[in-house]
Amino acid sequence: MSVLEQTTYDLAVRALSQQEQGLVELRARTGTLLTAASLIASFLGAQPIARNGLSEWVVLALSAFCLSVALSIYPLRASNEPIVESASRLFVVSGISLLLQIGFLVVAIAVS
Repeated sequence: MSVLEQTTYDLAVRALSQQEQGLVELRARTGTLLTAASLIASFLGAQPIARNGLSEWVVLALSAFCLSVALSIYPLRASNEPIVESASRLFVVSGISLLLQIGFLVVAIAVS
């Protein structure tokens, strides 16, 4: 094998390794985000529902939770670089949805 072929091969292997490492890290963070969304929905969501039923704030919080879950599932199944980039963007949106969920539930608790 020539030096050029070996160098090209080594670069390709390194790029694949970096892609795999990035995907593994993204999947781990996404799993954590999904767990946090579920726990928050379970613990904070019960109080306003028990007090006032499904108020508009609870419905907004549940919608944000569903969006967070839906966007979290996709990165856990992703496997290619273009998909990893897209999955990273979805992870950010999922995190924002989690923050919205928390905010809506806090308002729902405060209002009830």
